[in-house]
Amino acid sequence: MLAPGAAAQEWRLGAQVGRIHYEGSAASATTGTSVALSVSRLSARDWLGLTAGVPLEDQPFWLVAGLWKQWRQSGTSGVGLDVSGHGFMQREVDRAEPLIPIADVVVDRSGEGLGGEASVLGFAGAGPVQLELRAGATAQTSAVTGITVSRLLSVLEARASTDVLPVQLALEGRSWWDGDSTHTYAGASAQLVRDAYTVWGSGGGWLTGGGAQPAFAVGATWALTSRLQLEGSWREEGFDPLYRSNLSRSFAFGMS
Repeated sequence: MLAPGAAAQEWRLGAQVGRIHYEGSAASATTGTSVALSVSRLSARDWLGLTAGVPLEDQPFWLVAGLWKQWRQSGTSGVGLDVSGHGFMQREVDRAEPLIPIADVVVDRSGEGLGGEASVLGFAGAGPVQLELRAGATAQTSAVTGITVSRLLSVLEARASTDVLPVQLALEGRSWWDGDSTHTYAGASAQLVRDAYTVWGSGGGWLTGGGAQPAFAVGATWALTSRLQLEGSWREEGFDPLYRSNLSRSFAFGMS
């Protein structure tokens, strides 16, 4: 999403290296170190991007395309609509046959999938405080290692944010229902915005239906020039209700 104060619309080219996870399938939890090259177009209310990952370890090559669009009424209160989607593919890198046969069967982790989310939102603000409520559904279908999985979940989210300049603070809660169980997450985030750099962090935990480990993330960007910035992030991502996967640590460093 576009950072506050960014241009009305911009094209961005990026290159990163790290242990990069992507929305796709439970198989993406095993993604090792990759070089990721990306191109995107973004503005305050929409985003469109394509990212390719070239593995540096024994992992699949991957490609992800995504989009996000938001329509909302102008003013300090009103309603709106959020729509997002992504598609991915991953292909096993060819491996040399071992000199000595091994008993273990090597699994082909190739596959592809689609996912998306749509929600209606209501928002209201007074001064620097903004409240948002969202209700909708999220879905995915993926076929990886020959196994096809499809899921549809209802989603409800509440978020409160405020500006304590130059810091932006937010509290949020999000629940997913899959017909059998409820997964509820609560967390907080903060972002420090300056002309030359931005530093951000978030953290939270699962109240129901998730893992016991807390999730957190930190990151920063530093503008070297008006057209070039360095960026880095570190995430302990935890449980994903949509893909029923437990993502581990990820990190990325690069420039755009």
